[in-house]
Parts: sequence; structure tokens; C-alpha cells
Amino acid sequence: MSIKFIDLAAQNREIAQRVAREMEAIHATTSYVGGPALTAFEREFAAYLEVDYVVGVSSGTDALRLALLALGIGPGDGVITVPMTFIATAAAVVQCGAVPEFVDVDPQTCNLSPQGPAPLPGGGTLQIPQRPARRHPGGSLRPALRDGPDHDDCSQL
Repeated sequence: MSIKFIDLAAQNREIAQRVAREMEAIHATTSYVGGPALTAFEREFAAYLEVDYVVGVSSGTDALRLALLALGIGPGDGVITVPMTFIATAAAVVQCGAVPEFVDVDPQTCNLSPQGPAPLPGGGTLQIPQRPARRHPGGSLRPALRDGPDHDDCSQL
């Protein structure tokens, strides 16, 4: 007997009717970019996350790139991340003109350690944790990392 690593067909069967209805509405209004479906998604996902705003973009790469740009990351900046991630993580950093600075993963979780890397000489480095967003003590989705901003890429949710 063969067991599939991931059975997308089985997952799709669970949501097929809803997806068909939603796609029919999108086709009927020809709102392929933006439109009421995106507005509804942003509103519903913001409510689910208990935040004021959510911005839907075309990909996880765009989400990372726009988050970095919003933080003012650009040429001459370094962004700490792990090499054990999808190429889009480093690509988003490079697209902003910054340099990915790879650090080892935590051996227990294979993610960037919550304690973060040691401070870098000269500072000015942003840390992007690579892990699914999850609730932390107090109900926050923000990870308990040391100083500095962070961004959770929710593209897999």
C-alpha cells in the first residue's frame, strides 16, 4: 500500500463546493484582482487574528518583501534568517537590496531560536522568524523575540 506524503485531492474534496461557489462569484463579477472577495478575506482574517488590518497580496514572497519595505529595510541592511527555509525568504530580502544573514537553526525545532542570534557588530539587523504564526501567552500572535520588529508570514494558513 502506498501512502501519499500529502493528499491534496482529499483536502480539496472537503472544500470543493465552497471554492466552486466563490470562484463562480469571482468570474461573474470579473474581480480577479482586488474586489469584494479580497475585501471580505482581509476583514475576516483581521477579525480572526484580532488585529485592525490585514493586507492580502499575491504570494508569501510579496508579503515578506512588502513587510521589509514597510520597515525601511533596504541597501546596506542585513536581515537575519535561517538557510533551512523556502528560497522566497532570502529572495524577498535581496529584492529590497538588503543582504540575508543566515544563522543556524535551533536543533529541537529546526527554526530560528526564540532567543535570537547574538547581537551583530554595528546593529541594524532585522530578524525574520520562520515558523507558522501561533498564539503566544496573552493571546498575541507576535512571537516572544528579543528586541526588534518581526514578521510572521501567514501564507501557509
